Amino acid sequence: MLQLLLWKSTFISVNFFQKLFGNRGPRVFHFAYGANVDPKTLQVRGVKPFSTEIWILDDYQLCFSHPGPFAGQGFADIIYNKGHQTFGYLYEISMWDRIRLHLFELALFFDRHRICWITQHQKKFYFYKGTDFDQTVLPTCAYLKKITTAYQRSSISIEEYERNILNHACLLEMPRQRRTFHFCHPPRFKSKVYYQIKLYYEKLISKMMMKLYPHPIAGLKNKSTE
Repeated sequence: MLQLLLWKSTFISVNFFQKLFGNRGPRVFHFAYGANVDPKTLQVRGVKPFSTEIWILDDYQLCFSHPGPFAGQGFADIIYNKGHQTFGYLYEISMWDRIRLHLFELALFFDRHRICWITQHQKKFYFYKGTDFDQTVLPTCAYLKKITTAYQRSSISIEEYERNILNHACLLEMPRQRRTFHFCHPPRFKSKVYYQIKLYYEKLISKMMMKLYPHPIAGLKNKSTE
């Protein structure tokens, strides 16, 4: 519960200081991919980049191996795969927007994503990568449609790339069964009692997060959110 309180209070603090000081201060570059290339995503999250550039991330492949809270369901992720490419945007953002994106992506306090720094083509930038990996999970078909729509709304639209995403195997319906979902990290102790307490705690955090999260989370409903 403390993690959730820290996450929410940090959100409130960052929003306050951003309004107070504006976007002054250090700037960083962030690579966005998947549904996050949709201009609406930036608008909903209140992120105002100083510059936007179409970017091709070399030697990384878009996949859907980041497990979600339902059995067999996955979110978009990128994995190292030499020779492959991931298309997206390179945003130049303020330190305030950087922290806010860390919070949106649950990279702070919950560690659902890792913050990965890389240098390519003489530019240093970061992207988000799922902490957990499961090659057996699949995205919902509606989620794939949302991602291709995001690319179409952007200026990145590449027909073959979008076709490959749409042709990816997908779930027609959201699974009803909730998986043994570790919202933070799997319990490191073998005690069955501790494991059940930790599992109950994480399910509770998961439900509360859905209510407190600033906007609907893509991929959790098999219907259009437009």
